[in-house]
Amino acid sequence: MILSGVLPGTSHDWHATAREWLEAIGCPAEGIEDVVASVPPFSPRTLKQVFTAVLDMGRRVGRLEDTMALLAHHEAALRRLRDEIGIPRAAPPAQLASAAMVVDTQDGLVVPGGWVPDLLDRAAGFSILNPSGASPLMTDLDTLRARRAQHLFIVLRQGGGADASSFDFPGVSLHPITDAGAWLTPGPGLTRAIFEAASRMHGVSSVFS
Repeated sequence: MILSGVLPGTSHDWHATAREWLEAIGCPAEGIEDVVASVPPFSPRTLKQVFTAVLDMGRRVGRLEDTMALLAHHEAALRRLRDEIGIPRAAPPAQLASAAMVVDTQDGLVVPGGWVPDLLDRAAGFSILNPSGASPLMTDLDTLRARRAQHLFIVLRQGGGADASSFDFPGVSLHPITDAGAWLTPGPGLTRAIFEAASRMHGVSSVFS
């Protein structure tokens, strides 16, 4: 179940996120909980802030070189992905696929802000409902229908108030998201979410190793 408390721009379990990144940069499993406890609160609002925070984390634990190598691997993969898509990073919004993401929460439909628009941007998409770094905002089906995004990514909660058929708008490609955590938490899965978005919007590789 996805609740508004884990959306970008709201509170989340930053200890869990820090643990994921520390494991990714090769911190030994023994004693990692003590290391996690020493890391400052992890609350980025943009993709750039995510990577900046991870670099700081790596520096604090004495693994800056490993952290830089990991992030360089992510960045190189994203450059190759953009080359495969064939749309340069400097392309204006008109040349990108218009896209939106909504999350079905207990409070209603929410459009994530935070880093989610950045994920769409790196996948050669343009977020039409909420800009990078913004707080989540509420929306409804009429608004989504009126904005006419080319691609609509949705996270449905089990037993929630919406189902996939609710978003069946003419001319809109609907993309249900099953691994919502990769999109909505600032962990190492963000790059995988970008590849997924690119696969859905442009038909390119969906695999990030």
